[in-house]
Amino acid sequence: MIVSLTPELERLVNEKVESGLYQTASEVVRGALRLLKERDHARAQLRADVQAGFDELARGEGRAYDKASGRRLAEGIKSRGRAARAMKTAFWSVFTTILPPQRSTRFYGRPNPLRLPTGIWGGG
Repeated sequence: MIVSLTPELERLVNEKVESGLYQTASEVVRGALRLLKERDHARAQLRADVQAGFDELARGEGRAYDKASGRRLAEGIKSRGRAARAMKTAFWSVFTTILPPQRSTRFYGRPNPLRLPTGIWGGG
């Protein structure tokens, strides 16, 4: 298969390979196609969810919201999101305290985001 790219896209592919994140241009293209496939799947799922909502409304299964009840709903969603973010922040705070970064470990030419202390798990 032969694929033609614009000069801009060709530069982008070359930059990705030069950065060390990918070994070849083919890896960059495969990664991009995987992301495109995931996006298309997510879009199809969203369309199906929206259609399911319209179908529920057509069957009379919807809820009516006024300004006050809409605000309560929004506040509930926001508070759940804030609680989830706080839990995530607390987890990473503990995680980074337990596993402090090591200076010498490298990952694809960049500092390794997960540096295990040497000696504990047999790392070297």
